[in-house]
Amino acid sequence: MKNIYLFCLAFFLAASPSILGNMCWSPVDEERIELMGPREIVPAHYFAFQLDLDVLLQHLASAKNEFSADAFQGYSAIELPLPDGSSACFHMAHSPVMSVKLSEKFPAINSW
Repeated sequence: MKNIYLFCLAFFLAASPSILGNMCWSPVDEERIELMGPREIVPAHYFAFQLDLDVLLQHLASAKNEFSADAFQGYSAIELPLPDGSSACFHMAHSPVMSVKLSEKFPAINSW
């Protein structure tokens, strides 16, 4: 029975790269953060994370368009850190909100 569970887990992990392939957040020790100026606000409790921007951009580029026929088949998900240090997965789709003319003028601005 244990082997069946391990097989199912391995199959799930191999079959879902769109969910698990976006590990772009990693905890970081606060002492490694280079300060750019004086800290005016210091919360009592928090967790610091480092973002791998290249991984995030690759994952966002692979998201399907919200209005495409297959938008919710094989959906993409993104994992975001939460204030308590845990993380949660959210379904995502590319959802352009600007007019075509404006998005052509500013191609780097997108929404998901």
